[in-house]
Amino acid sequence: MPFKTQNTFITSKIGIFIALCLLTLLVQLSLRQSAQAETQSSPSATVLSFYQWYLSYSREEADSPNDEKTKFSSYISDELLREIEKEEETQEFVGNIPFVQAEDCCFDDWIQNIKIGKAKINGDTATVAVTLGLAELNLVRLNIKLIRKKDIWKIRAITKIPD
Repeated sequence: MPFKTQNTFITSKIGIFIALCLLTLLVQLSLRQSAQAETQSSPSATVLSFYQWYLSYSREEADSPNDEKTKFSSYISDELLREIEKEEETQEFVGNIPFVQAEDCCFDDWIQNIKIGKAKINGDTATVAVTLGLAELNLVRLNIKLIRKKDIWKIRAITKIPD
């Protein structure tokens, strides 16, 4: 009889260990989903996250949304991506990089100096002012319009704010 009690004790410890492992896994998955949702839960967070990624990505890669379409589509609305693709095909924005509304990117300055204004939300649309850069010569001010679809904010339009 003592052997059976010891065997039950070991089995219950293994069951508790497995349950704790599963619980830890579920908590980690929940935290990861929560962090991803938080990244795009506000217009300002979406814009900041996009420009942090985009400026780092563009520094290393080409400027076309086709290169990283999946990543772009997590931040940029399908409508804006289609408009940019059409402009690329017709070469309407020759020399102008659509996501920064400039001919050149000042990566070193901009990556270190992204300033996001307070979002103005009106239902499922929002606007956010963005300033890229610190040095006056490299400064770019943008007005970002966003739309919310299924509780995710996506960039719908980017326009340069005149000096």
